[in-house]
Amino acid sequence: MRVKLQTMRSILLWIPLVFSAAALSQNGASDALAMCKDLSPANRAMAKSAGYDVDAICSGLSKTNAVVAPDNKPEVIAPRSVTVQEKMADQVVPTAVVGVTAPKPASSLKRFGYELFAGTPNTFAPVTNVPVSPDYLLGPGDMLQVMFYGKTNTSFSLE
Repeated sequence: MRVKLQTMRSILLWIPLVFSAAALSQNGASDALAMCKDLSPANRAMAKSAGYDVDAICSGLSKTNAVVAPDNKPEVIAPRSVTVQEKMADQVVPTAVVGVTAPKPASSLKRFGYELFAGTPNTFAPVTNVPVSPDYLLGPGDMLQVMFYGKTNTSFSLE
């Protein structure tokens, strides 16, 4: 029982380490593939009971060995060649069509929102919350409001 437990632990520790993609390098992949071929049927059965599919892992390793790393040479981008049609399109002069004139280019852009203030006001709406000057004299229709703040708040309105 104890030998079986130790074997199970060693398999559970070694399989993720050996078969993980991050831990493998080019040489490590060939070593792992050799270890995969050398697994005994008892070890395969323990790995299967632990939830690992050894055949799928081994086939994945053989595929990674077949993949060759591409060279890291920078790709040279050549300038685009100009075709004859493009050269001719630059040389073609537009012909005038009868009854159609070209739109005049705007000399300057019109500022946005100026038409809002362009006219004269057509209503009289008196301003109500404007402070008065210190030398203002009360006249007919004016109301004086006096408000006292402190221990007791009081307000008086005088017309």
